[in-house]
Amino acid sequence: MRFINLIKQNTYRWRRNLLKDLLSIFYWRDKIIYFIRFKKALPEEMPWFIIAGLPKCGTVWLVEALKKYPQFNYVENPFYKHKHEIRFFSLNFDKPIKKYLETFKQLDLGKLNFEKSPDYSVMSKMKIKLIKKLNPTIKIILIFRDPVERTFSNAKMDLIRKKNISLIPENDSAFYKHYDSQFERYNYEKILKKWYCVFPKDQILVLSLEDIKLKPQNVLKRVFCFFNIDDDFKKYRMDVAKNETQAKPIPEAHRAYIERKIPDTIKFWNNNKRIFRLDQ
Repeated sequence: MRFINLIKQNTYRWRRNLLKDLLSIFYWRDKIIYFIRFKKALPEEMPWFIIAGLPKCGTVWLVEALKKYPQFNYVENPFYKHKHEIRFFSLNFDKPIKKYLETFKQLDLGKLNFEKSPDYSVMSKMKIKLIKKLNPTIKIILIFRDPVERTFSNAKMDLIRKKNISLIPENDSAFYKHYDSQFERYNYEKILKKWYCVFPKDQILVLSLEDIKLKPQNVLKRVFCFFNIDDDFKKYRMDVAKNETQAKPIPEAHRAYIERKIPDTIKFWNNNKRIFRLDQ
């Protein structure tokens, strides 16, 4: 019986993997010609830069800050109007690349057109390479945050705000399960290595939510320098980043659970403040 069950499990896994591979081939159907450089995207068909994440690290704040300046133009989702983030290279990769490219081609070329999709931060290396092939000079912004705080904030958004699951001891298992789903995806060292192995470092700007909260004007100054923009970035008041979910401290049991699960990411965060923080 155990042998039969094993065969059934392997058969299910094989079918699932086959379906996944077939879907991947289907999704890449109109993108592969760009990946192999048989066809090239025009410069005006791609965003000037992308805010690629991470989730719950202040990406919304940066979009709202840049929207106050006439040089920037934030591009919303052309596929689903009720969803603001494009997420073409992640959740909407099944959509035709032609529509993505046409969206930017129709815009004012005198502005820095950009998009924001936080889950781009954990894309496969192949998709990151596709972005580079579509626009070799594109710039990328990644925003990080204390990994324990980020993990908890992500769970609050997904469980408390979206699913109305209360933060009480009876629901700890739901939160722990959510944390487990985050640990491998949001390994900070692996994320940076993946992006740096595709893009040169001068095309990637790394920021932190901690700096956004403490010194938003300095963060904006760094963004303007990154884009070589000579303008009075202080002309508008910059509010600190706000969490859309109700502020709740991390329960000690939750903090201990997260810290026990991601010691490498915590160590990388603590040992590389010069990467993540302005004054380090």
